[in-house]
Amino acid sequence: MTEPVGPEIRLTHFLGTRWANVGLLLVASALILPGLGEKDLWIDEADSVYFALHTWPALLLRLCDPHPPGYYALLKLAIGMFGASEFAVRLPSALASILTVAALVRLTIVLRAAQPRWVHVAFPLRLPAALLALAPLHVWYAQEARMYALVTLLGLGAAICAVRLARRTMPSDAVCYVISAATALLVDQSALVVLVPLALIGACIARRRALGALGQWLGLQIVALAPFALWWSRADAFAQISTGTLYPLTMTRLTLERWWIAIQARPWIAVAALCLAAFVAIVGTLAASRQRDAILASRAIGAALIIVCLYTVSTVVSVVPRLYTLKRIGVSLLPYALLITAYALVLLKAARRTYALVLSVSLGLSLITIWAIQKDPWRAALAAIEQVAAPADIVWVDEHAIPIHSYYRDGEARPWRANDLGAVAASMPVEGKLWLIAQANRYRNLLDYYPALDARLAIWSGSWPGIEIRAYDAAWLNADDLIPQSDIPDWLLSWPSPLDEACGAP
Repeated sequence: MTEPVGPEIRLTHFLGTRWANVGLLLVASALILPGLGEKDLWIDEADSVYFALHTWPALLLRLCDPHPPGYYALLKLAIGMFGASEFAVRLPSALASILTVAALVRLTIVLRAAQPRWVHVAFPLRLPAALLALAPLHVWYAQEARMYALVTLLGLGAAICAVRLARRTMPSDAVCYVISAATALLVDQSALVVLVPLALIGACIARRRALGALGQWLGLQIVALAPFALWWSRADAFAQISTGTLYPLTMTRLTLERWWIAIQARPWIAVAALCLAAFVAIVGTLAASRQRDAILASRAIGAALIIVCLYTVSTVVSVVPRLYTLKRIGVSLLPYALLITAYALVLLKAARRTYALVLSVSLGLSLITIWAIQKDPWRAALAAIEQVAAPADIVWVDEHAIPIHSYYRDGEARPWRANDLGAVAASMPVEGKLWLIAQANRYRNLLDYYPALDARLAIWSGSWPGIEIRAYDAAWLNADDLIPQSDIPDWLLSWPSPLDEACGAP
């Protein structure tokens, strides 16, 4: 049998490429979609639904959440079309994650077309996308009603357009880059994790061409940033998030304090330090761009071994249900990390059985992520009190848990606010039971600030991962028992709340 020639070769290659891509998307869909509505929403996901149910003016022009309104606007449309079930509110993230797999294939194609001469082997075409489709971190955020999967997709779109612009200057690619980057920023500021390196690399490439090319590239960055800057300047900022309560900074400081590294600097000093670090990075990148693009083979092999080891460790760690503040940022960088990992495997001339082993381990860890790791079980916790709560009871719910309480339970609840803990004592019931529903984690449990409120005095109590609920008989309580401690940390008092004035009513 003779081999096909001419147009037959191109048709065979096209069909093979097409069906291989379809296979990757089917694998990603099979991992993500079946269990999409099985797990409970957790607090952050309920916040997404809560903000999405606001009116359009409140959603778009009020600054009360640490995230821009882009994702909430998309979720509002999705809820209007499909409802607010767990499956429906997670569907936008799932679809974005599936499309991200296809986008990574496209990025690999444009990288192969623009491959520099110092790259030792061709970029592997579908291996990065296969690693992404089976990556536990990717699967986790594909099944979460938050903005991170969408940011990853949009950042990848900006990267594709940026690579195409590096090869040739085309108006369509410039428009594509601006739209992708601007939309990514309006979905979440974590897009900067991808956009800043893209801007620096693009500046280095444009600088080598001509001063005019560098000016055009910097102009694109300004245009892409403009919509976010305009929204920020016009947003109603009654409770504008200050640098002192930005949650990444606060989480980092609290983590260091747990390691006995006290951070006493004022917030503006921390921001100034970050700006200085960014300036040093920009200057360093521009200085490094003057060096010749030459990598010795021995160094490349050593770097490849390190990359594969880092991939192995990070993939295992990504399954551990901790460090989500870092993982939310890392998920945007995951496609590029897997692209580099795939290149390292090819550079090491790994055998096919090695690829099969890597993909099998990733698949196994993803299945553990899907079936073994649960979110905070708010549905079960709130359902447990339905059988014992009476209409005359008074229920206080941590202000951060109000959206999740409203999602799973129709009963009336009073917002239990960190900056007004004494309100519980002022409104202590005369009869019936007093219910206290608290978010319970290493950063926040409002029950900790009532030293006289012994858990052993509770007539009903329940504890779940991330949740603690107690009920007290009003006849046994004294108002003095509900007097909070005075040393409540300032960061807890100023922590952003979905009930802040700037958020408005849904």
